[in-house]
Amino acid sequence: MNSPSRLPYRRTRPFPGSWTPDGRFLILASGRTLDNRLARLPAGGATGPETLGSPPIRARRVTLSPDGRWLATQESEGGAWRLFLRPFPNVDDARIPVATDNLSLRPPVWSRNGQELFYATGDRLMSVTVGGGNPPALGKPALVLDLADSNGGFGYATPESRERVLVSRSIGRSAGAPVEYRVVLNWFTELNARMPQ
Repeated sequence: MNSPSRLPYRRTRPFPGSWTPDGRFLILASGRTLDNRLARLPAGGATGPETLGSPPIRARRVTLSPDGRWLATQESEGGAWRLFLRPFPNVDDARIPVATDNLSLRPPVWSRNGQELFYATGDRLMSVTVGGGNPPALGKPALVLDLADSNGGFGYATPESRERVLVSRSIGRSAGAPVEYRVVLNWFTELNARMPQ
């Protein structure tokens, strides 16, 4: 990896992504004032963030795989935000396309076991399987669920796996509407039971 250049910490508006497994660095997109540069911030914040990549990588959102080997980055390409995998810490060694859809602002999320990568495009939550190897074997993007709600808004999903997703949705427009979370377990089983054979 090329020697990273230091950025003035106080001038950034960072979007934190993930801690490295050893807890030494926070991986982040360092904000609009620095053109969304991909960076890492040493724990403790004694020094500022260090840009990653040569030239610096323009990434709006980023998250590190649980094993610390792969960065999932939202990068601008052709006027749209796409999803890529980059090896970590040697981010310049590869740039593997994962999704060509124009991504929403929601950051990509790894499953706990690191074998799936979730991302949002428009009002859809999508998933791609990520196999072992270098480069990793990628599955085809698959729809997990529709995030649009009946009130014209969008839900926020926190996936743990394709079978277990926590979704927060608006349940009414009135100010007095109660806040409610609904947890649905084994929803694939219920979906299969309701679908015509």
